[in-house]
Amino acid sequence: MVAFGQTVSKSEEIVAWAAARPLKFAPGEGRSYSGTGYRLAGMSIFAPLGMTSTRVANYQDVILNRTSGYDHFGDVPVNGYVFTPPYMESAAGGLVSTAEDMAKWEIALENGTILGAAALAQMAVPVKLKNDSIAQESDGTRHGLGWDLPTYRGHRIIAHGGDHVTGFTANFFHFMDDKLGIILLTNGMPVNIGDITRTIAGFYLSVLPTRTGRP
Repeated sequence: MVAFGQTVSKSEEIVAWAAARPLKFAPGEGRSYSGTGYRLAGMSIFAPLGMTSTRVANYQDVILNRTSGYDHFGDVPVNGYVFTPPYMESAAGGLVSTAEDMAKWEIALENGTILGAAALAQMAVPVKLKNDSIAQESDGTRHGLGWDLPTYRGHRIIAHGGDHVTGFTANFFHFMDDKLGIILLTNGMPVNIGDITRTIAGFYLSVLPTRTGRP
């Protein structure tokens, strides 16, 4: 994938590459993260939400206040990988944004601007596979439609996070019942960003009433 991302010249090549590959499993029979899936699902929503600092991460453009990404696989950090613009032109790890812009996304989720309450609630329901099992990680974290579904201190969350070999790690927690969103953006990889997110959440949730009866 690294070599492909450094040589691909058109977005159409990526779509063709994905279309030619066999499915890992039939629909409804498994779950696996797919950057290609997010690329295909990505839609332009930035202008309607006023997300003026969110854009494709094209290295050839001058972007004010853009940070550099660093990989830290050993004792000394190194510059993150550089991929071609067509490879980065997607919502699958190829965007530049700010915490302020991502807060606008969180507010849109909370207010139902992007998704109605019913659609958001459906995303928070664990996906059930055809064999009647629930799609989940080895640590028990369940998956909804495009979201992870962790809980923290009994509070329901829809979340998504990850890192990229261009040298960045990010995390997004939307607390379903608490009007709370936490966005972390870092220019290092790998970073244990999940623990940092939960620590920040703890500062806020410590002043809320304890919730019971939640998994």
